Parts: sequence; structure tokens; C-alpha cells
Amino acid sequence: MSLRFYKGLRFRIALAFSVLFALVSVLFSQYTYHFFSDLLKSNYNRYLFSRANAILSRTEFNPTLIALPDSGEAIQTFYHDHRKERVTLFHTPGLIQQVVPPYRSGVSDTLGLRVVYVKRTDYADNTIELLFGVSNQYLHQKLNYLRWLMIASTLLSVFLSAAISYWVAGWLLGPIRALINGAKRIDLSNLTQRVPVSQTEDELQELGETFNAMLARIKQEQQQQTAFFAAASHELKTPLAVLQAQTEYHLTQPTAADHHQLLLSQLQEIKRLQDIVSQFLATSQIQYGQFKSHLTQVDLSEQLLRIFERNKGLLLQKQLRPTLHFDKHAATYFIRGDAEKLDMVWQNLLQNALYYTPIGGSIRVDLKIDDEKVEIIFTNDTVETAVDVAKLGTAFYTNSGLPKSTGLGLWLSRAIIHLHHGKLSLHSDHYQFIAIATLPMT
Repeated sequence: MSLRFYKGLRFRIALAFSVLFALVSVLFSQYTYHFFSDLLKSNYNRYLFSRANAILSRTEFNPTLIALPDSGEAIQTFYHDHRKERVTLFHTPGLIQQVVPPYRSGVSDTLGLRVVYVKRTDYADNTIELLFGVSNQYLHQKLNYLRWLMIASTLLSVFLSAAISYWVAGWLLGPIRALINGAKRIDLSNLTQRVPVSQTEDELQELGETFNAMLARIKQEQQQQTAFFAAASHELKTPLAVLQAQTEYHLTQPTAADHHQLLLSQLQEIKRLQDIVSQFLATSQIQYGQFKSHLTQVDLSEQLLRIFERNKGLLLQKQLRPTLHFDKHAATYFIRGDAEKLDMVWQNLLQNALYYTPIGGSIRVDLKIDDEKVEIIFTNDTVETAVDVAKLGTAFYTNSGLPKSTGLGLWLSRAIIHLHHGKLSLHSDHYQFIAIATLPMT
């Protein structure tokens, strides 16, 4: 069994009940055993006394008359003469001869015998004594049988109580399990769902209603947050578009020669801000299940060429050597997808390659297509033998080697590729970083 089973609430409830029941059962069994063993000994002693008295009553001193015992019984008979000395009248063979008569009537265990001592005085003031003994094996067998019966019944009752308590705990925890299963199906993309609530008028109903009320509050806050992102993105896009248009206009003017480099730098930062705004909005939409795709026929080759042209300034600044290799045997470079979102993916993957590649390094993009899938492979040099790719797909995680990074690029790219029913995989080895985006041809 797994460790999770032993840590489960159901197991712990059954264990606690079983331990408590076991303690009570052991105490009750001990009491019951002692009660019935004492009762059995008492009844057996009365029987032995009655047998001894019956034999003694038929024994006479003068004339001598000895009553013989039954099979399995042993006796030793005495009388006191006129000097008050004990004289043996009769004894059966065996261990009974070694038993010393006690001072008073009673029952004792000695030499493997259950011995009864009785005496009587006749009209002539003569005292006759009798030692009556039987093997104590019969009594011990009965007591052992009773002991094992109590042990077996205790173990069986503990086992049954454990099984029943485990079943009852599962039945009682059934509504909680339903709440857990319902909660597992709920995430940020389907906050409209609610966990089932049974009208039991107890704490479980209160728990379910409290959980659903919490979901409603989270849904309301999520809607407010999404609305804020949408409003903020809309408000930021307008001034950024104006700044971009003005900067591009001034670059075309003859007087812009003195400020050409400055204007290019500003234009690059404006475009980067536009990308960040778009990423934040897309991230919010994907996280809260409000992402809407606008599927069209997308020319991947045209998109990749445009992405490299858009980042031409940074490529020249870092003296990088870009290479684009398109599959020459492909019948078409068109797939069906969201052009704006896929453009964002290629931009993020190229930006990631630009940040990792050292000055003078190389960046290569391969576009491979077959009848079932298309692969876009970004390969770039790195200054490290291997980059840790385990956390690079996590939202808002930034590597120390990625300046000006929001930590959303690879996470957002993977989410968009996944929404297109594809896959984004990352690899790093031998001073190279490789990002492979796989999309279905359909």
C-alpha cells in the first residue's frame, strides 16, 4: 500500500476506533475470563466436595467399611485413635499417598492433583478424614479452552470492528470525497463550476456552501482582474501606437539624420513595450480561460521572415549570424492557426535566442513539414555548456542571463502552441539551446 493510504483520514479514523475498541475488548475479555474461570472453579470445587462427602459418608471405622472411588479418582482415608494419632485406613495407589492432609477442609492443587480434604466425627467422638483427589488436567483444559476462546473472540471482534469502522469512515467521508473530486475539476478556466452540496444540514453542507461562496468571490475578482488587463492594454496601445507612428515619421524626414540612432532605439523600445502589453493581455486571457482564437490560413515562412526583419537592429548590434532554412520539399508553408498569436510565439522564441546567444554567435531556424506535422526549430549558441531548461517554461521565471525579460515569453509560447494542439520542447547541450515547436498540419 502507498504511504498516502496510511496518511488518509479514513485510515486514521478506523485505526483510532480499532485501537480504542481493542483496549476495551482486552479489558472486558480479562474481566470475563476471570469471572467465568472463577465460576468454573467454584462449580468444579462443589462437585469435588460433593463426591468427597459422598465417599466419606459411606466410610465406617468400626467395623471398618471403605467406600471405593470411581475410575480416575484417588482417596486416602485416616482416623484418629484414642491417642489422637492419625492412622491410615486405606489409600489408592498413586500420588495421593504423598499428599499431606491440611489443617482445615478445603481444595488445593498439588502434585498435579486437585485435592479435597474433608472430615467427620461420629457419635463415639472418632474422627475420620478423607483426601479425595482427581487429576487437575480436566480443569486446566477447560480453563485453557476458555482462555483461547476469549483471545480468539477478542481478535475477531477487533478485526471486524476495524473493517466495519473503515467502511463506516468511508461512508461518512463520502461527501468530503465528493467535495475533493469536485474541487479537482475546477481551475481558473472554469470557475463557473461548483462543488456538489448535499442538503444534510450539518458541517459538510456548510463546508460545501462556504467553498462555493469562495469560488464566487474568486470568479468576481478574476473578472475584475481580466477587465483591468484588457482596459490597461487598450489604454497603453493607443499612446504606444502614436509614439511609434511619430517616430517612424521623423525617421523619414531629412532632419532626422542627426537623431537617427536615437529614433531607432526609441522605436525598438516602443515595439518591445507593445510586445509586453500584448503578452500580459494574452497571459491573462489564457490563465482565466478567456483566450479566443481567430483561425486563418497562416504562412509560416512569411511570419518567420518578418520576425527576423523586425529584430534586424538587435541582430546587427550583437553581430549575430542568422540562418533560415525552409523545407524545399514542402508543398506549402500554410497552416491553419491564429496569425497574431503565432507571430507572438516566433517573436518570443527569437527574443529568447537573441538574449542567450553571445556576441558573434549564430542563430538558425529550420522549418520542416510533412503530411502530419510542421516543426519550427530555433537553434542558437550559448556561453554555457548546457542551460537549465527545467524552469524556463514557468510563468514569470527569469534566467539571470536574460536581461529585460518578463519571464512570460516561453510560458506564453508553450500555452499558445498547446492551444493549437501542438507541443513546445526545450533542449540544451554542447553550448547550444534548441526550442522545437511542433504543430499539426490540420
